[in-house]
Amino acid sequence: MVTVRVVLPLLVVAITLPASTAGRLVFRVSEELPAAILVGTVGGLAEGVGSGGVAFRFAEDHESLFVIDAISGDIRTNRPIDREALVAAGAAVRPSGEVVVDLVVLSGAASAAPIEVRVHITDVNDHAPAFSEDSVAVTFREEAAIGRRALLDTARDPDAGPNSVDHEAYAIVEGDHAASFRLEATLSPGGERAFLHLVTTTVLDREITSAYQLMVRAQDGGRPPRFGYMKVNISVLDTNDHVPAFERSLYETTVPEDVPVGTSLFTISATDLDADANGHVTYILSDFTSPFMVDAQGGIVRTRLPLDYEHRREYTVGLRATDGGSPPQSGRSGALVRVTDVNDNAPSVRFVFAPPGARHAAVDQGAPPGTVVALVTATDVDSDEANGFGPGRGPVLSIASGNEWAHFMLESSPAVQGLGLVKVAESFSRDAQLMYNLTLVASDRGSPLARSTSSHLLIIVRDPAKEALRPPPTFSKTVYKNRLPENAPIGSFVAAVSAHSEDGPLHYSVSGHSRVGGYFVVDRATGLVTTARELDCEAAAELTLNVSVRAQSGGPSAYIPVLLTVEDLNDNSPTFEEENREVVVEENVPAGTVVTWVIAHDSDKGLNGTVLYGLIPSDAGFHIDQASGKITTTRVLDREHIAYHELTVTAMDLGQPSRSAEAFLRVTIADVNDYAPVFRPSTYFTIVQPGAARGTFLMTVVAFDPDAGRNGTVLYGLSAPVGGHFEIETATGHISLREPLDHSKTYKLLVTARDEGGRDAEQPAEVIIYPVAHDYSLTFKQSIYAFAVFENAPVRTVLGQVSLTAGVPEGVSYYIFKGDPTGVFNVDPLSGMLLLAQPPDREAQETYRLTLVARRGLAAGETRINISIIDQNDHIPTFILPKDHVALDGESVPGRTVYRASASDLDPGPNGLISYSLKNNPSGLFHVDANTGLVTLVGHRWPGVSGTVVVEVIARDQGIPTLSSILTLKVSLPTKNEHPPMFEQQNYVADVSENIAINTRFLVVRATDPDDVGPVLFTLSSKSDRSGPIGLFPDGWLYIRSTLDRERQSKYDLSVLAYDSGQPSQSSTVTVHVHVIDENDNQPVFESAVYDFEVMEGGLAGSTIGRIHATDADEGAGGKVLYTLESLQSDFSLDIHSGLLSTQRSLDREAGSHSSVYSFIVLATDGGWPQALQGQARVRVHVMDKNDHSPVFSLHIYRVAISEGATMDTPVARLSASDADMGSNAVIQFSITSSDPAHAPFAIDTSTGQVKVAGPLDREVVEAYVLNVSAADQGQPQLSSTALILMSILDENDCDPIFQTVSFSTDIAEDARPGSLVVAVTAHDCDVGTNGELRYTLITKGGDPAHHLFHIDSATGHILLVRPLDFELQTEYRLKVIVEDSGRPSRTATASLLVRVVDVNDNTPVFLRSKVAFSIAEDSSIGMSVAAVSAKDSDTGPNGDLRYSLIQQIPPGKKFSIDPISGIVRVASPLDREGRGAGSFLLTVCVTDQALQVFTRLSAITNITVTLTDVNDNRPVFVSPPAFRLRAARSGAVLAALSAHDADSGHNGDIRYNLRAPGDDDVAYFSLDSFTGALHLTMASTLQIGRPVLEVEVTASDRGSPSMPPAQIRLAVILSPSTYGPPIHFHTSVQEEQPAGTLLIFLAEQAGARAGDIMREVTVRPGSASIMTEYYLTAAHSVDGRLSAHLFRLERHNGRLETAVSLDRDDGDEHFELEICVLSYTASIPAIVHTIQVLFLLHSFHLNQLLSFHTYRLRWAQSNTVPNYECGIFAVTSSK
Repeated sequence: MVTVRVVLPLLVVAITLPASTAGRLVFRVSEELPAAILVGTVGGLAEGVGSGGVAFRFAEDHESLFVIDAISGDIRTNRPIDREALVAAGAAVRPSGEVVVDLVVLSGAASAAPIEVRVHITDVNDHAPAFSEDSVAVTFREEAAIGRRALLDTARDPDAGPNSVDHEAYAIVEGDHAASFRLEATLSPGGERAFLHLVTTTVLDREITSAYQLMVRAQDGGRPPRFGYMKVNISVLDTNDHVPAFERSLYETTVPEDVPVGTSLFTISATDLDADANGHVTYILSDFTSPFMVDAQGGIVRTRLPLDYEHRREYTVGLRATDGGSPPQSGRSGALVRVTDVNDNAPSVRFVFAPPGARHAAVDQGAPPGTVVALVTATDVDSDEANGFGPGRGPVLSIASGNEWAHFMLESSPAVQGLGLVKVAESFSRDAQLMYNLTLVASDRGSPLARSTSSHLLIIVRDPAKEALRPPPTFSKTVYKNRLPENAPIGSFVAAVSAHSEDGPLHYSVSGHSRVGGYFVVDRATGLVTTARELDCEAAAELTLNVSVRAQSGGPSAYIPVLLTVEDLNDNSPTFEEENREVVVEENVPAGTVVTWVIAHDSDKGLNGTVLYGLIPSDAGFHIDQASGKITTTRVLDREHIAYHELTVTAMDLGQPSRSAEAFLRVTIADVNDYAPVFRPSTYFTIVQPGAARGTFLMTVVAFDPDAGRNGTVLYGLSAPVGGHFEIETATGHISLREPLDHSKTYKLLVTARDEGGRDAEQPAEVIIYPVAHDYSLTFKQSIYAFAVFENAPVRTVLGQVSLTAGVPEGVSYYIFKGDPTGVFNVDPLSGMLLLAQPPDREAQETYRLTLVARRGLAAGETRINISIIDQNDHIPTFILPKDHVALDGESVPGRTVYRASASDLDPGPNGLISYSLKNNPSGLFHVDANTGLVTLVGHRWPGVSGTVVVEVIARDQGIPTLSSILTLKVSLPTKNEHPPMFEQQNYVADVSENIAINTRFLVVRATDPDDVGPVLFTLSSKSDRSGPIGLFPDGWLYIRSTLDRERQSKYDLSVLAYDSGQPSQSSTVTVHVHVIDENDNQPVFESAVYDFEVMEGGLAGSTIGRIHATDADEGAGGKVLYTLESLQSDFSLDIHSGLLSTQRSLDREAGSHSSVYSFIVLATDGGWPQALQGQARVRVHVMDKNDHSPVFSLHIYRVAISEGATMDTPVARLSASDADMGSNAVIQFSITSSDPAHAPFAIDTSTGQVKVAGPLDREVVEAYVLNVSAADQGQPQLSSTALILMSILDENDCDPIFQTVSFSTDIAEDARPGSLVVAVTAHDCDVGTNGELRYTLITKGGDPAHHLFHIDSATGHILLVRPLDFELQTEYRLKVIVEDSGRPSRTATASLLVRVVDVNDNTPVFLRSKVAFSIAEDSSIGMSVAAVSAKDSDTGPNGDLRYSLIQQIPPGKKFSIDPISGIVRVASPLDREGRGAGSFLLTVCVTDQALQVFTRLSAITNITVTLTDVNDNRPVFVSPPAFRLRAARSGAVLAALSAHDADSGHNGDIRYNLRAPGDDDVAYFSLDSFTGALHLTMASTLQIGRPVLEVEVTASDRGSPSMPPAQIRLAVILSPSTYGPPIHFHTSVQEEQPAGTLLIFLAEQAGARAGDIMREVTVRPGSASIMTEYYLTAAHSVDGRLSAHLFRLERHNGRLETAVSLDRDDGDEHFELEICVLSYTASIPAIVHTIQVLFLLHSFHLNQLLSFHTYRLRWAQSNTVPNYECGIFAVTSSK
């Protein structure tokens, strides 16, 4: 029989053939279970076992673990199993941790195959975690930052999986009360190794806690867990971490400002908790420029410079106490020094002018009396107590001179205390005098000496018409440039900015808000630019300052840049990003491997900021790139040789002198597993006495592995077969008895060693065990031997020889049994000669205690050997630091400890005894104690030595030969400040012209400091000198601060103070004599600036008027004065020598421009050279009057406007007239002579000329008036003149606005866009101007939506739409429009507005809420109502008329229709629930309004669901195949699961199965489950195996009402037990939607077969009968497993396979698998079954098919029961 199976294309089908032998059995058992626990059984796998004495047994000896019952085959434990011991012994371990033991079981049957059994031994949590050491020691420095780490060994647990160590569960359980530490466990990238770090969580303080004792707990993951513990002893190393502490946080004192230099003020004191040098405190001041100094040792604070209360009333002094640590620590405090005042200052006068910044006062000519010219304040920097002022009072101010004409007055401000106002006392003309110079004096009331000062107020008389034409000042340069070093002192010269202006003195200032402005000070008066604070090239290398200048009298400004280049000094040391760093690098990495990068920064520029890196020591296996700081290895590192390296990284800049910094780098070498365990010794033996019990300890084997952690943890195991007599502890190497020994045997064990890193020992240890009843002992001549050898002795050096007491019998072998784990020694096994195997190192181990064993057969003996390693001087003394630096303060005294040099030498005795000496000792300044290494000062003076000196300290041992090393110590010597600066000259003399330019530097003083403690700075020591006209820069240059005046002072004797930068500072003084050379710089000065003379008009020519006089302060010809008139005068003459003034003609007061007063300038000229100077005064000659002139109006026509609402006596205009005469001749009276129109309502005041309203005005009646007025004087005879007044009447707001109508209305469509014009309203007002200007507003009620819909243009009255309208919400709006004019007060009018909204189609129909799901029976008739939908539309008319339609039905079709008017949905065609996807329908309903314009119609849609309910209209169909193979011939076995399908649901689809006999007795063999369709075999014992096929009839009925006809199937049960040969595979396909009966495969033999038919050739041996062939379909299903037999039909006798229905891919299935059994038999030969598997593809119309032919040929081998024949099968297949 052949079975055909259909398989999907492109899928590989795996066919599992039955195994010819049984597979391996797998059992599991937990470790540590007691003996006799059942593991598993193999008893059912072999036949014939257990009888005749033949039993199960193990092929190998496994009885140490398991035993097997010979009869039952049960495998049981022989004893408790230790999984970890098996692992140590090298057993196979799975990734899960289970140990695998493979067993082979043999049975008694001769032909039985061996049975393979694998036992998985699972782990139990029987071990606690354990650390390699019970306690460890760890050190931290107390200043270590948070996060400092120390590596700890992790715990180990031989358990596996979750029972092993949980590396996330480490915990500190004791000793960390302050939570100062935490544990951090990390895994390596591969997860094979864990690292445990102890990490600090707080900053440690040794002074609070110097040691910690922590208990660290490890935990495994078992349930319950087990724990292991380790004690961690932490020592906190001390550092200089305490700063000196002052006893007071603030020291306070009070001192008068005139105390002498050197006065003691107070004493400071500080203490330091550290000891020795770290606790030795010295004192310094934070600011060395302050006027104080401090005794470095005693703490006495004194004055260093003179004090000045007015300069500074109190000082906050920074105090610093520094200890002697390395590096030193400093504590800080402060002192508040208050300075009290004495009366040492005269009052000062300050003027304030307009505009701000002007340097003199200015007043316009003709300014009225009371005009403020300047503000003056008199202040005294001395206190009120020192000045003698009462509360609220200040210096007394007065005008001393310059105000002879009393044109000005000085008043005190009533509002501001101490403020004086200089005002105009009477009006004056510029022609009278161009400038006034007032002298003001301010005096105090000081006691015992009152002080006063005078100041000059220059007042310029301005002509306003000329002020607008003033040009800005001009500079002599376009830019000022200078360079200063960054250590230039504050006050250093930067630039002397100079500008020129024709407008007199200038004012200089910083322009804008420059960010560099804070670096500079600009003198407002002179333009001198100096530094205001310290420069820093690193902060700003280029500084640009913009200076502005303008005339003090006002006017435009000019600007100029000042460029300062700051020259860099090497004042910054390099700084490392990390001063302490720890890195880890694996050992054995190749040379050149990058370890880390270090980075240091230096903020200096150029070479000063260029950093080069170095490494100390340089030969430790590392190299640093000088430029980049990259640190690499120079050789392969070996952790076993050196576990870590401590390096000092240096960073040095290239400045001169250079600066440097250091950082500490610790490189920890991480271990790699580069060493395998090595047994020493490699051979062990022992003797076991009779009766030794189980568990007796025999010996311990030891393997040495120098690796660390897991890599160095050795695990032991037994590798040779030992019969289960011995066992070894994996972790310790302890060997003990497991079973009693046979004393007739000698046992040899091979012990293996493997570290936890996975490396095995190259050679196992050999252990020989003698179980003897007697002890045969060998005896050495000595029980203890003692030898000595020099360290580093060569290999094979003989130490000595051991021997036995009875000579050296033959066959004796010697072994080193213990005491030499590293293999330093070796013993000759025959002679007992002890040799060196490698050079010993005394520093690694000083003595060895070996156990040496002699063995001969069963006899053995041992002896002890003590070996001393004799030291050789092979270690040089080593300093803690090879280089160091220390700084000394200025108070260092002889004998003071400078440094403690400390070196160590690993050698003992004289080889390690160190003495110290100095190799390099500059000027013999230092001494070192040979024993202690203390470096001390020899003296306190070091002439010629300054800065930093290098001292070399030698540490030398006493070995032979001696070895030494050198410490390079840099000592910074703060030179002791013993000497004051020394000037180059004893005094200085300079001559300067009195007109030398301000800011000119004319002399430099120089001083040197023998102590060289820093720069020498200069200042003027006298307070009066510092306020004088000569200034001094800090670098010693004298300059002109303000204008010199020889006439005021011709000589200056200045005291210049030079002081150094030491602590305390030293100073000296020198006198500088400055002589002022006279220049002709004083012009002649008149006694009065203005001379006034009187003369009657009409007098005779030559009349004397008066005399003028002037003086000149200059000497010689420069002081001789001659008088002249500035311009030629025809009316007057002046005597050149005497200054006498007289008339040259008769004068007329009213004639010409000078008729009443003649004003002219007289000049006084000196005889100076090269240019004479002039002074001038104004002379005014007043001509007395007589009445000869008529009044004159200031205007001929006056134009006036007045409001029509003006009341009685309202002023209208003031007339002005003048009369050239004086006195009563010039007194004028005014009158109104006539008006037009007549009787104008106005009156005039006769004296003042004031015109007023005398009656009511009305612009609408009379718009204007014309008045004739007259002015008459009171002379004799009386004279008069006339003028006109043109009067305009101004409008008042006395008319209301008027709308053109009081009611407006309009229509607008609801879809009008926002911004559309709704309507325009207008109104008018008869007033003019602003009174006639109208504004419109809209008024709505509160909450009225019209408020947000409409807007009115306030100017035009246009009403606009703001937001869209909605007819459906509101159809009309009523508004109120208000118009208002712009008068004060305003007038209004009101109108109403009606807005009607016109409807448009703007609303979409909306479905009303209704039921959306409906159900009907699938047999409902056409036209039946299904559902009804309803919608509404808010629009009106056609816009709201609705129509319904169906626009979509899912599944597609026309099963339903809808009434367009009512919306009722009806059935339109027959329904079938079982149709494809027809169980429910989704209908989409559309509703549309009927707007007249089709394109404006609006629609809406909704979905409804119609579900079909089932009726019983489908009969059952069998989907299971019509044939099954009998596979299990036992009663009750399930043969097949029959299955039928009914497309109906519920009871209509509920199927019951029934078994019927077709006329024979085959039905008796079976029973059928009516519910499940399961077919059972009932009569297996009577089944006739000889029949190939049994047949029964099965029906399937539904439970519907009424029910449908049942389905029937004739079921064939194939009884052939097995399939002959492999299955045959077919691939075929067919196009979808082909009719039923379409051929798929044809299997029958046919005469004249065509291509594509199946041909079968049969060859039978002679005499055999014909072979019968039948075909059965035994399986058919789709790829997803659905049964599909009902889709196909197979002819039993001819093998034709065809479709039973038309197939459609849309039903969801495209691929099918079919199985066909071909049954071949004869009457005499049992049936043979062949299997054919068919893979069937259903393709679409669009798939192009090509047919090809494949031949399949089957062969049967000849046997006693099967004929030899061959079957050839041809199949039609398809391919793309």
